[in-house]
Amino acid sequence: VFYQIPRVVLVNPAGGNQLEPLAEENDATLYLWEDEQPKLFAVLTPENRRRVEFAILSGLRSANQWAMRREHVDLSGGLLSVPKTKGKRAASIPLGPRMLEILREQLASHESAWVWPGRDGRAYRVTSANQMLQRACVRAKIRPLTWHQMGRHTFGPRAVQRGDIRTVKEAMGHSSVTVTERYTQAVA
Repeated sequence: VFYQIPRVVLVNPAGGNQLEPLAEENDATLYLWEDEQPKLFAVLTPENRRRVEFAILSGLRSANQWAMRREHVDLSGGLLSVPKTKGKRAASIPLGPRMLEILREQLASHESAWVWPGRDGRAYRVTSANQMLQRACVRAKIRPLTWHQMGRHTFGPRAVQRGDIRTVKEAMGHSSVTVTERYTQAVA
């Protein structure tokens, strides 16, 4: 509301000059900070913690995470197949040791064909993920984040800190390094 007031009310009704817009946070800075992660993890159920931690470690778009089926996961080969990315192409993502551990735990926790099933047995939904995350952020007393901000926006800056930007570009499936450079602003 406070961001919208200067666009609607042009004259300060209490007197004085025009209302000035508040500085808005740059979208690239909206991610899970290192000191917020333990607070968030402390309020999550084991299954929701696996969902969140996998999102942070993989950098997958939420639609790709929730569309994962058992046949997309190769635990012995350490690869995740993503049949259709935002760019409408298939991708293979190498799975690190912690990602493999999370997927083993997750797959052992249920019999569904989906890696991340919802309560109804069908694929978990983006709206369910966002609602769960919003409630968890409130309980953890941290800034509210969307699933995309918590996952991809957290993965991006952390990956840029650890590696070459071109490698991060490939891992995130960006069309150019310019798109990936948005994430370097958050760590600068």
